[in-house]
Amino acid sequence: MKNKKNFFSVIIPTYNRPKTLLKSINSVLNQNFKNFEIIVVDDCSKLNSKINKKKIRYVKLRKNSGVSISRNVGAKISKGKFLAFLDDDDKWPKDYLSKTFKKIQLTKKKIFLSKIKIRRKGKLELFKNSHSKLILNKLFLYNPGITGSNLVIEKKTFFKIGGYNKNLYVCEDKGLIIDVIIKKINNEIFVQRDNFIIYKQGSNSLSQKKNLIKSKLSLLKVYKKTIPTDVKLKIYLQILLLFFINTFKKL
Repeated sequence: MKNKKNFFSVIIPTYNRPKTLLKSINSVLNQNFKNFEIIVVDDCSKLNSKINKKKIRYVKLRKNSGVSISRNVGAKISKGKFLAFLDDDDKWPKDYLSKTFKKIQLTKKKIFLSKIKIRRKGKLELFKNSHSKLILNKLFLYNPGITGSNLVIEKKTFFKIGGYNKNLYVCEDKGLIIDVIIKKINNEIFVQRDNFIIYKQGSNSLSQKKNLIKSKLSLLKVYKKTIPTDVKLKIYLQILLLFFINTFKKL
C-alpha cells in the first residue's frame, strides 16, 4: 500500500467517527483495483480509531481545523497521480476505483464525479440528481450531487485550483467545483454515469439541514464578487425560508 508508484491516493478526513471510519476504510481495502494508498487525516478526534496503521498512512492534526484543511493536508503528503476523496461515513462499491481508472485512461480528463446512492429499506436508491448540468449560478443555489466522496481529481489540477477553500462551511465540496468553473477548466470534468458511491448521512454529520444557513452565508461571503445580484437575492430568500422552517420546528 506504500508503493511510491500508487496511481490513486485515497484521502479520508475523519473526526470522532471511529466505527463508520473502519467501514469506509474497508470499502477501500476491498477494491478490486489495488494500485492505491490510503491516507487518513484525523482532525484532532477525541475518540480513538482502531485502524491498521501498517496499511494506512495516518496523520493526526494538532488542533481541530475542519474538513477542508484535513483534505488539503492529505493531498500535500500524497504520492498518487490522482486524489480520490472519501468521507468517514460513506463507502465505495468494490469496483469504484477500477471503473474510475478505466474512465481516466479512456477520456484523459482530470476531474471525475460519480452518482450518489443512499440505502433505504435495505435497497440502494439514487440520491439527488448527480448528473445535472454544472452551471455556475445554479451551483450557488443548489447542490446537484457533489460530496466529499464522489470526487476524483488529478493532483496537479487540485493544486492549480487551490484545493478546498477553508472559508466555506459544509459546502466546500461544491465550492471546489465552483472554483473549477471560475478558473475555466470545467471542460476537464467527466461525470461517470455507470459509477456511484454509497452515501450515509451520519447523526453528527455536517450535512444536516441546520447547517444549511451557515453554508449559504459562507458562499455569499467567499463569492461576493462573483455571484450576480439576482442570484444573491434568491440565496437570501432560501436563507429566510430555512430560518422560518427551523424556527417553526422548535415550536
